[in-house]
Amino acid sequence: EYSRLNREISRYIKHLHQEGLTEKYVLEQARTLSHFRQHCEDHGIHAPMLITAELVKDYLMKLDGKSCVYQKVTTVILRNFFRFCGHPAAFNLKVKMTGTARTRVRWIPEEQVGRIFDSPMRPQTAVMIYLGLLMGLRMCEILRIRWDEANDALISGVLQVHGKGYKARPVPLHPDVREVLAEYMTTNPNRKDPE
Repeated sequence: EYSRLNREISRYIKHLHQEGLTEKYVLEQARTLSHFRQHCEDHGIHAPMLITAELVKDYLMKLDGKSCVYQKVTTVILRNFFRFCGHPAAFNLKVKMTGTARTRVRWIPEEQVGRIFDSPMRPQTAVMIYLGLLMGLRMCEILRIRWDEANDALISGVLQVHGKGYKARPVPLHPDVREVLAEYMTTNPNRKDPE
């Protein structure tokens, strides 16, 4: 018999399909949420509204051996699921990323990253820095983002990133990136150049 948590996850995955997201992206979400559901049920939690922020943090801390990007993506997936459920438990999660993937954030001390985020920036600069540090995008991937793709990302919560060979891949939009991206896009709302 399906638990209420399982039913809610199934409903969320169905919603992602209806949004027209790629099969690969939806499968990644389903896999992550399946692991999280197992973690919840191991702690006797079978309904979304019984999940606490502490339980979510405990799950994320178990990803200690995973890469920074994997931990970030998992956090964003859980946040999006909780938003869908209308549950505030994980909305403001800030978990220290401990992986050792070769991302730019690993080459900058945490204290310096904090100073970067606290310093005043132009909206365009903020978008580039947040995309690089919070979503692990390469500079070329940031520069390839089209205006219409950025606009679609604000609506869907998923950014189409063009990596090596210009192949597109969907990346969940980090909530903090969403804020600076929305601010930047309001600086020129009538922009006609789709590039």
